[in-house]
Amino acid sequence: MATFESHIARATRNLEFLHKTNQTHYEYLDWQVTIAFYSAVHFVNAHLAKYDMHYHSHVDTKHALNPENEKTPGSIEMPIYESYSLLMMLSRRSRYMSDHKNHKLRVDQAFPTTEKQLSKALRHLDVIISYFGKKYELEIETLELKCKSLNQQGLNSITKTT
Repeated sequence: MATFESHIARATRNLEFLHKTNQTHYEYLDWQVTIAFYSAVHFVNAHLAKYDMHYHSHVDTKHALNPENEKTPGSIEMPIYESYSLLMMLSRRSRYMSDHKNHKLRVDQAFPTTEKQLSKALRHLDVIISYFGKKYELEIETLELKCKSLNQQGLNSITKTT
């Protein structure tokens, strides 16, 4: 099973890839949202590894993190859980071009990723990085990313560049 350290190393590597993709291939917004989510996945899995909890599905991981699940020692605070859940949904939307908030999905309509979705994904990623960075006293470099729709206010781990 992967260790806390190996998950943190992978999360950091994914953040580096996000930065490179953002700087050199900005037009691939869908991939940036997906990379942001998989960076968060590794921060979350590092946290769960501290409790010797290892999962192979997003559903099981999300269940283990859920603060309303009192039986799980790996649960996290509700705002962090919500950011993780929303980032997961944005990544799914980005990968499948479908609106997962709308239960009446239209198969004849695609939902491409826009800067608005990237902005939301980066904001949720910032919450996750900040939370686990403080919780485990991690030294994570500030991520400098460009995104016109991103409001710099309230960000801790991500800095907007032009």
